[in-house]
Amino acid sequence: MTNQINKIGAIFGLIGSMILLSVGLSIILDARFPGFLDPEYPSSLPYMQAVITIIISAHGIFGAILAFKENIYGYLCLLIVGIIGIIATFSPIFVSIAGGILTHIYFASSTFRYIDLVLILTGGILGLALKEKSREKK
Repeated sequence: MTNQINKIGAIFGLIGSMILLSVGLSIILDARFPGFLDPEYPSSLPYMQAVITIIISAHGIFGAILAFKENIYGYLCLLIVGIIGIIATFSPIFVSIAGGILTHIYFASSTFRYIDLVLILTGGILGLALKEKSREKK
C-alpha cells in the first residue's frame, strides 16, 4: 500500500506532462493559421513556442519514468520542470506593437490553463515529501 502511495507524485507528473505534450502538439497544428497579420511577425515563432513546450514536457515524462522506478531524482526532475515551465510561461519572446498599442504577446511556452504545470509541480513536491516520509519509517 505504501508503494502505491509513493507513486501518486509520479502519476501526477506523468498526467501533467502528457497534457503539456498535447498542448505543444496542438501549437504545431495551429501554427499554420496565424491569428493576426503583422509584417514584423516572425513566422517561426509558434514553432519555437511549440518546441520549448515539447522539450519541457519530454523532461517531465523522463522525470515521471524515473519516479516510477523509485528514483528520487525523478521527483526532483519533476519539481525543476514545473518551475522552469512556470517561468517559461510568463517569459515573453515577442511583443507586437502597432500604432503605439500593444496588440499581442508571445510567451516562451504555452500551457493548458496552468493545470498541467500545477500537476507536474504537485507531483514533484508530493513525491519528494512521500519519499522522505518513507525513508524516515525505515
